[in-house]
Amino acid sequence: MPPSNGSGKKSRAKPGLISRSTIFILSGVLIGLGFGGGYSPSFHYSGLMAGWVGLIAYIALDWVARRRKKAATQRKLERKTSALESRIFRVIPRPLKSDAAAEELPATEESLVPVASSH
Repeated sequence: MPPSNGSGKKSRAKPGLISRSTIFILSGVLIGLGFGGGYSPSFHYSGLMAGWVGLIAYIALDWVARRRKKAATQRKLERKTSALESRIFRVIPRPLKSDAAAEELPATEESLVPVASSH
């Protein structure tokens, strides 16, 4: 079954060979074996360094994924905002600059409507 993006549409992105969580788990195992003495003496340094490199790779990949998701969310919000504005302004015309300038003028006493009288 093809990957889905949650909205029922097929996702265009191909799944990666190894997921970030797999990198995290494997690097944790390598680091744990290094601290626990589970390696042979000739492989101890290499295995421990491979674990640390994997942990750094996990952090970097997670950071990149979060940035991409944030950018995608921002683009989606901008598209939705633009679509909503275009629908609104199909019904309600955009204010003209002359209308906006007229609204900024201070009201005169004659144009004010009395709300309550003090009589």
